[in-house]
Amino acid sequence: MCFLTMSRFSKWLNTYQVKHNVPFRSMATLRELKDRLTSVGNIGKIAKSMKMVATVKFARAEREAKEAAVLEGSVAGFIVV
Repeated sequence: MCFLTMSRFSKWLNTYQVKHNVPFRSMATLRELKDRLTSVGNIGKIAKSMKMVATVKFARAEREAKEAAVLEGSVAGFIVV
């Protein structure tokens, strides 16, 4: 059974990144992590707002469809075939 130590893993990872043209990434700084968390939170707020807008638009369309169905029924009574 083969156990990878950190140094062996690090060598393997470097070799893999070179062979497969994967960019090297360093450890993120605390500032970068905070910025990333802020960005994710802002994206969540935008998604929530978009969901609210979609809900309002859907409710409006549903209400208009019900009103149209009522009008359709009353207009159908006037038309005699």
